Amino acid sequence: MIDGDAFEHLERRVEQAIGRIRELQEERDQLVRQREQLEQQVEELSGTHTRLVDELEQVRQNSVGREEYETRRAEIERRVEELLRRFGELDEAPEH
Repeated sequence: MIDGDAFEHLERRVEQAIGRIRELQEERDQLVRQREQLEQQVEELSGTHTRLVDELEQVRQNSVGREEYETRRAEIERRVEELLRRFGELDEAPEH
């Protein structure tokens, strides 16, 4: 049979164990809430990442279009300057 001191000691140990279980349950609950918050942040960041990747692709496409535009503009400008030079030569040519 268990004497009074041993029983009290066992009772204290059970109370300590119950206290520790409650602490661990609270810690688990906090970790669950933290995990949920982190999952939400990951979801938001994933959406932001996707949006930024799409925007970057649009910028790249616009950049290519802009380069093509600038190349064509420079070619037209060169041709116009050549035509103006030729017209200038016609004006300067002696008349017969």
